[in-house]
Amino acid sequence: METKAARLRIFIDQSDEHDGRPLYSWILDLIRERGLAGATVTLGTEGVGADRMVSVPVVIEVVDEPDRIEALLPDLEELVGSGIATIDEVRAIRYESARAR
Repeated sequence: METKAARLRIFIDQSDEHDGRPLYSWILDLIRERGLAGATVTLGTEGVGADRMVSVPVVIEVVDEPDRIEALLPDLEELVGSGIATIDEVRAIRYESARAR
């Protein structure tokens, strides 16, 4: 089934933490609690951020309905001290096996 959706990408540093835990872990917990469709965390090899320092980037991608993505942004603003987020309109195609239906 194909639908219009939004893709949120959050770019942070691997060393970013919140209350002693990796920041990406906090963000995944938030996404799970909100019941969003899912998320993927990708660890980069090397990157350069706004501070021009070389670091290990982490990208968290979430695809869901645009309203659900927008509702997540205020909480991300509180959690993410330094980073960037992008939102794109995408076509989402869901594949399901006969067992999942």
